[in-house]
Amino acid sequence: MKFSISRWHYWWAYLLIIVLALFALWFNDKAYDLLAWLAGTITILLLLFFEWFVRCNQIKVGTVHIEIKQGKKKTKINYNDISDIELRQTKFQKILGFGTICFIAKQHFEVENVEHVNKAKRQIEKYLK
Repeated sequence: MKFSISRWHYWWAYLLIIVLALFALWFNDKAYDLLAWLAGTITILLLLFFEWFVRCNQIKVGTVHIEIKQGKKKTKINYNDISDIELRQTKFQKILGFGTICFIAKQHFEVENVEHVNKAKRQIEKYLK
């Protein structure tokens, strides 16, 4: 099962994308074709970039190990090495359903802004027992 970083953490980026899309619509309505195309193209490129960024940072829960993927860096943690799992969430993060998950093993691993962090913890605890 895969868990990605939260899109809620990057609300400011998505707000920027919405504003650019509204500018593109406004420029199109005012017949500023070049500006409309430019704002629309930048909006699409930013949206694609942020979606790619979110999908490049994942936690994959397997039957033998957990794989933490952050960009091109991959870290595998065997369930036998994990002694405890901790969650950290602010009240705002609890409302939106994301938070930080910490794996206490031979080394301390911490992944911030994970979507559905409680579900991820429950899934991992199934394999720890």
